[in-house]
Amino acid sequence: MPIEVPTSSDRNLVVIKVGTSSLATTEATSGIPCLDKAAFQRIGAQVIELHKDNDVVIVTSGAIAAGMGKTRMSERPNPETQMEELQRLASVGNINLLNAWQSALGLIVVGGLLLTRLDLERRDNNCLLYTSPSPRDGLLSRM
Repeated sequence: MPIEVPTSSDRNLVVIKVGTSSLATTEATSGIPCLDKAAFQRIGAQVIELHKDNDVVIVTSGAIAAGMGKTRMSERPNPETQMEELQRLASVGNINLLNAWQSALGLIVVGGLLLTRLDLERRDNNCLLYTSPSPRDGLLSRM
C-alpha cells in the first residue's frame, strides 16, 4: 500500500535512495570501509540544486559501513547470527553518516531515523515512522 505524503501545491516531493556502495569506499591498505566525503559532496550538490524547487527526502544506507570504519572492523558481521553487532555498528555509524550529510547539504535541515527491514515490515510500527520527524523536515537514515 503506497504511503501518501502531503505536498504543498507549488513544490513536488522528491525521494532519493542512496545506497552504501555510493557512499562508502574501502581503505586500500586495511580493507576497512570508510565514508567517501567526495561522494557526499557530489550527491549533496545535486540535492541542494533539487531542493531549490522541491521538497527532498533522502533515504540512505551506510550506517553499518560507517560504524565499521569507526570501530576499525574490516569484516561485516553475518546478519543471520550477529544482528546485535550490526545494530551496534549502525548506531555508532549513524552519527558519522548524518554528520557527513549535514556537511554536504549545508543549511538544509538534516535529521534521521535508524530503521531495519523489520521496522518497515511490521504494520503496527509503521504509524511511528510517519509522525516523527516529518518527512518534510529532513533526512531518513536506514540501516
